[in-house]
Amino acid sequence: MLHLQQSASITLKNVLKKRWNPDEDDEMAPLSGEEKAGVKEGIIPLILQSPTKIQKILVEGVSEMASHDFPYEWETLLEDLVGAMNMDDFLWFDSF
Repeated sequence: MLHLQQSASITLKNVLKKRWNPDEDDEMAPLSGEEKAGVKEGIIPLILQSPTKIQKILVEGVSEMASHDFPYEWETLLEDLVGAMNMDDFLWFDSF
């Protein structure tokens, strides 16, 4: 099961890196605003419920997203992270 989760998280991370803010020369279509909103809403809860090995991969995706969208297009990022810190399991912050 962990191998499947690891494969899926690597795929997600790679999609985020290639399609979050692709270069003009890139043939990949950018993610739509609706797709980006869905990822932003779900990625931190997904990280929190994942094993440490998976968390480290997913955090790379969050980093890619934040490098392009924070603070102007992802205004809730800090609020989302602080909310996650209030939860019992915030070990994934060690991944940053």
